[in-house]
Amino acid sequence: MFSDASIRRVGHEVEGLLRAVQSTFAERRKGRKEQEAYERACSEFYSLGHDLLRDSAVLLEIRRTSGVWRDTALLFLEVDPWFLGSGFRKEKLCHVLKQASLTPRESRRVQEILLYAVTTRFRREFRSYSRLACQVWDQPFLNRLHQLACAAEARTRVQARWMLEQIIQYRKIHPGQKVFACADSKNSEISK
Repeated sequence: MFSDASIRRVGHEVEGLLRAVQSTFAERRKGRKEQEAYERACSEFYSLGHDLLRDSAVLLEIRRTSGVWRDTALLFLEVDPWFLGSGFRKEKLCHVLKQASLTPRESRRVQEILLYAVTTRFRREFRSYSRLACQVWDQPFLNRLHQLACAAEARTRVQARWMLEQIIQYRKIHPGQKVFACADSKNSEISK
C-alpha cells in the first residue's frame, strides 16, 4: 500500500505544489492569466488528497489495531519526510500512537524513531515525540537515552535530557533511580 518511496514521493509532490504557489503569487496581479495560474496552483496544492489523517476512521484504526494503517503510520515516522505540514502530521500520529496498545515489536520501532528524533534537528514535533516516549519506555530505552544525554553534541544532549525529563515527570520514575550519570553532570540522579 505505502512504502518508503511513496511517502518520499508525496513529500516531493507537496513541495513542488508549494513552489508553484509561491512562484505564481508575485505575478498574480499582473493580469487574468497570471491570476488563473495562481488560483490553479493554490487549488492543486489544497486539494492534494494524501492527507489521510483527516479521516477519523483511519485514525481510529491506527489507535485500535495493529495492521496496515498502524504500520503505515510507523513507516511515515521512520521515513521522517520533511515538507510543509509534515510536522503537524507527525504530531498527530504521535498523539494517536500514544493512545494505542502497541505490540512489543511496534514499541521497539517507536523507540528507534524516538532515538533518531533525539539525534536530529530540533523540530516542532519533538514535544509530541517526548510525550510518546512516556508510553513506550523501558529500562533499555532509558539506558540508550542516558547514553545520548552524555553525548558530545550539545543538541543531542539537550534533546535526550528533555525526553528523559518528560518520562520522569509523567511516568513517576522512582526519585532515586539513576538516569543521568554523565561524568560532566553535576547530578547523577534525578530527584523530585
